[in-house]
Amino acid sequence: PEEAKWFQVILNGKFLIYGFRNADLRPLIFSKPKHPKEKEQQMGKVTRFIKLMCAHGLVRKMPKTHRYRITQKGQLTMSTAMSIRNSCLSQLEKAA
Repeated sequence: PEEAKWFQVILNGKFLIYGFRNADLRPLIFSKPKHPKEKEQQMGKVTRFIKLMCAHGLVRKMPKTHRYRITQKGQLTMSTAMSIRNSCLSQLEKAA
């Protein structure tokens, strides 16, 4: 379920052309940090998630930048996962 929030943010259209950075994702995922240590923890979480997505081939680092771009496999996988999740939730709501 937590991945759904990340996928939704990453699939945002503004990241499709120029890619995204850690600093671009952080304010969209987390609330504003109250302490510098909390900011570092948030940065670490975003970094680990980006590295995990790189390992699975969902995003790729753009050369000579701090940006990442969604791969074709990532676009297909994340959008499919989101559509399945949304359809399952709507079916559960109808059944209730």
